[in-house]
Amino acid sequence: AFDDFENVEDRCDVLLGMFGRLYESANRLFAMTQLGSASSSNQVAVCSIRQRLLSSALVIVSEFEKLSDKRTRESSIKYNEIRIGLTNLAVNALESLQYVQGQGGSADTEASDDTFAPSKFSYDFASKGENGDSAFQLLRTSISLLSHLSPTSNG
Repeated sequence: AFDDFENVEDRCDVLLGMFGRLYESANRLFAMTQLGSASSSNQVAVCSIRQRLLSSALVIVSEFEKLSDKRTRESSIKYNEIRIGLTNLAVNALESLQYVQGQGGSADTEASDDTFAPSKFSYDFASKGENGDSAFQLLRTSISLLSHLSPTSNG
C-alpha cells in the first residue's frame, strides 16, 4: 500500500500523518478508559481497544523504520515526538496491568458487582477466561511496542 508512492518523502509524510492521528486518538481513548472510570465488566473492551491501538502503532512504526535512511530531519523530529508519546501510552498500559495467579483474569476477587471499577486489569498466564486473555494480549503488545520504540545503541 505504501509502495504506491513514488516519492519517499511523500511516503514519510503519509506515515507520519497516520502516526500522529493514531497517537491523538490513542491518547484520548486512554484518557477515557482510565482505571476507575470503567467497570470490571468492561475490562475486555478496554484492554482490547488499548491493545489494538498499540498494535496499529507497531505496524506504522515498522513501516516508517524501513525508510530510516531516507527521512528528512523534520520528519525524524516529528517521529521522535510521537514516539515519546506512544512510549508513555505503552507504559501507561503496563501500569494498568496486574498479575494475579490463579484468578482466571477476574478484575478483583472481592468484587462481583459490575459497577465496581478495578484498580488494575488482571491477567494470569494460565488464564482461559476472556478477561485474562485481553489483559495478557495488552501486556504482550505493550512490551512489543516498547521494545520497538526504545532507543538502541550503535556500540
